[in-house]
Amino acid sequence: MGKVDFYYLPGCPYCAQVERVLKELDVTYQRHEVPPDSNDRTVVRQVTGQTEVPAIVDISHGIEALSGNREIVDHLRATYAE
Repeated sequence: MGKVDFYYLPGCPYCAQVERVLKELDVTYQRHEVPPDSNDRTVVRQVTGQTEVPAIVDISHGIEALSGNREIVDHLRATYAE
């Protein structure tokens, strides 16, 4: 099983929801904090092509960039739930 890269903003309730599911499913992940100003989110833009958070990259399961808490949670549950 690979590692998920998780791009988040502290205090973002949607990011918190995704992180709760990552922990609940015991998914190995690396957190990447992004700046509050979307114009300064060059790292997440370079990796995912966008500045929206939450966002994940799950290369081991064919996800190069996925955003939107519902879409991410659906992917995590479909992929990592036992």
